[in-house]
Amino acid sequence: MIKQAVFRLLTLFPVNVLESLASSNPSSLKYRLASAGLRQRDVAVRNGIAQGLKFNTGESCPELALGTYEVPIQKIFTQYLKNGDL
Repeated sequence: MIKQAVFRLLTLFPVNVLESLASSNPSSLKYRLASAGLRQRDVAVRNGIAQGLKFNTGESCPELALGTYEVPIQKIFTQYLKNGDL
């Protein structure tokens, strides 16, 4: 019950505030709360090869919206894909 209330409160925070908080240590409570607040929201990807892409993670991994999900895989994509390939 408390967890659901916290998640609802997180939706009141502006996306840019949550993104700034999420730039902290991934194991910190601040990061986990900020990441949870990015679920079900339209955001521009902050980092990685999709930087600037408007994205909504839905209920999945908020790290997708931060551009911090599977960074080694992103690097492999940059080796093989160039602008205009897709």
